[in-house]
Amino acid sequence: MGVELIAPKAEACGTQAIHKKGGATEYMRTLMLPELRAIGQPATLITPNITFHIGYKVNINENGHISKGQLIKQVTSTASFAQFQFKMLVPAPGRGAEAEHKLAGMDQSKSGPEDDFDSIWSSL
Repeated sequence: MGVELIAPKAEACGTQAIHKKGGATEYMRTLMLPELRAIGQPATLITPNITFHIGYKVNINENGHISKGQLIKQVTSTASFAQFQFKMLVPAPGRGAEAEHKLAGMDQSKSGPEDDFDSIWSSL
Protein backbone atom coordinates (compact mmCIF):
# COMPACT_ATOMS: atom_id res chain seq x y z
CA MET A 1 0.00 0.00 0.00
CA GLY A 2 2.90 2.36 0.50
CA VAL A 3 1.60 3.40 3.92
CA GLU A 4 5.20 3.67 5.12
CA LEU A 5 5.47 6.83 3.02
CA ILE A 6 2.94 8.44 5.38
CA ALA A 7 4.13 6.99 8.71
CA PRO A 8 6.88 4.57 9.75
CA LYS A 9 4.45 2.24 11.54
CA ALA A 10 0.82 1.37 11.00
CA GLU A 11 -1.28 -0.86 13.21
CA ALA A 12 -4.15 -2.89 11.82
CA CYS A 13 -7.37 -2.47 13.80
CA GLY A 14 -11.11 -2.75 13.38
CA THR A 15 -13.27 0.36 13.46
CA GLN A 16 -17.04 0.74 13.58
CA ALA A 17 -19.07 3.92 13.21
CA ILE A 18 -21.53 4.66 16.00
CA HIS A 19 -24.72 6.29 14.72
CA LYS A 20 -27.02 8.37 16.94
CA LYS A 21 -29.98 6.35 15.71
CA GLY A 22 -29.76 2.74 14.65
CA GLY A 23 -26.71 1.57 16.59
CA ALA A 24 -23.31 0.85 15.09
CA THR A 25 -22.01 -0.49 11.79
CA GLU A 26 -20.04 -3.69 11.41
CA TYR A 27 -16.33 -3.48 12.22
CA MET A 28 -14.27 -2.58 9.16
CA ARG A 29 -10.55 -3.07 8.65
CA THR A 30 -8.63 0.13 9.25
CA LEU A 31 -5.07 1.27 9.88
CA MET A 32 -4.01 3.43 12.81
CA LEU A 33 -1.02 5.69 12.18
CA PRO A 34 0.79 7.11 15.23
CA GLU A 35 1.45 10.77 15.88
CA LEU A 36 4.75 12.05 14.47
CA ARG A 37 5.63 14.97 16.72
CA ALA A 38 8.83 15.80 14.82
CA ILE A 39 6.83 16.87 11.76
CA GLY A 40 3.63 17.92 13.53
CA GLN A 41 1.51 15.06 12.17
CA PRO A 42 -1.29 13.95 14.53
CA ALA A 43 -2.44 10.35 14.96
CA THR A 44 -4.73 9.31 12.11
CA LEU A 45 -6.96 6.46 10.95
CA ILE A 46 -7.08 5.18 7.38
CA THR A 47 -10.60 3.90 6.71
CA PRO A 48 -12.77 2.76 3.78
CA ASN A 49 -14.12 5.89 2.11
CA ILE A 50 -17.82 5.01 2.06
CA THR A 51 -18.56 4.42 5.74
CA PHE A 52 -16.80 7.08 7.79
CA HIS A 53 -17.26 10.87 7.91
CA ILE A 54 -16.06 13.84 10.00
CA GLY A 55 -17.79 14.02 13.38
CA TYR A 56 -18.61 10.31 13.60
CA LYS A 57 -17.94 8.62 16.90
CA VAL A 58 -16.19 5.29 16.45
CA ASN A 59 -15.20 2.18 18.36
CA ILE A 60 -11.60 1.13 17.65
CA ASN A 61 -10.76 -2.51 18.30
CA GLU A 62 -7.03 -3.09 18.82
CA ASN A 63 -6.43 -6.80 19.46
CA GLY A 64 -9.63 -7.11 21.51
CA HIS A 65 -9.16 -3.83 23.41
CA ILE A 66 -11.93 -1.41 22.42
CA SER A 67 -11.50 2.36 22.66
CA LYS A 68 -13.99 5.07 21.79
CA GLY A 69 -12.95 8.01 19.61
CA GLN A 70 -14.24 10.69 17.29
CA LEU A 71 -13.17 11.59 13.75
CA ILE A 72 -12.37 15.30 13.87
CA LYS A 73 -10.68 16.19 10.59
CA GLN A 74 -10.34 14.56 7.17
CA VAL A 75 -6.70 14.67 6.12
CA THR A 76 -7.02 13.07 2.68
CA SER A 77 -9.50 11.08 0.62
CA THR A 78 -9.51 8.98 -2.54
CA ALA A 79 -12.13 6.80 -4.18
CA SER A 80 -11.08 3.85 -2.00
CA PHE A 81 -9.93 5.25 1.35
CA ALA A 82 -10.07 8.25 3.66
CA GLN A 83 -7.59 9.39 6.29
CA PHE A 84 -8.94 11.06 9.43
CA GLN A 85 -7.39 12.82 12.38
CA PHE A 86 -9.16 11.58 15.50
CA LYS A 87 -9.27 12.08 19.23
CA MET A 88 -9.68 9.40 21.87
CA LEU A 89 -12.80 9.87 23.98
CA VAL A 90 -12.54 6.73 26.14
CA PRO A 91 -9.33 4.64 26.03
CA ALA A 92 -9.62 0.87 26.26
CA PRO A 93 -9.76 -0.34 29.87
CA GLY A 94 -6.27 -1.02 31.20
CA ARG A 95 -4.59 0.43 28.11
CA GLY A 96 -4.84 4.17 28.72
CA ALA A 97 -1.13 5.00 29.17
CA GLU A 98 0.04 2.37 26.69
CA ALA A 99 -2.35 3.63 24.02
CA GLU A 100 -1.26 7.23 24.58
CA HIS A 101 2.41 6.28 24.12
CA LYS A 102 1.60 4.33 20.98
CA LEU A 103 -0.42 7.18 19.47
CA ALA A 104 2.43 9.53 20.29
CA GLY A 105 4.76 7.29 18.28
CA MET A 106 6.82 6.32 21.32
CA ASP A 107 8.06 2.75 21.61
CA GLN A 108 7.93 1.53 25.21
CA SER A 109 11.42 0.01 24.94
CA LYS A 110 13.12 3.28 23.98
CA SER A 111 14.69 5.43 26.61
CA GLY A 112 14.27 8.96 25.28
CA PRO A 113 13.60 11.38 22.41
CA GLU A 114 17.12 10.98 21.00
CA ASP A 115 16.22 7.38 20.08
CA ASP A 116 13.56 8.63 17.62
CA PHE A 117 16.31 9.27 15.09
CA ASP A 118 18.15 5.95 15.49
CA SER A 119 16.05 4.29 12.79
CA ILE A 120 17.03 6.78 10.05
CA TRP A 121 20.82 6.53 10.35
CA SER A 122 20.99 3.40 8.19
CA SER A 123 19.14 5.28 5.44
CA LEU A 124 21.60 8.17 5.49
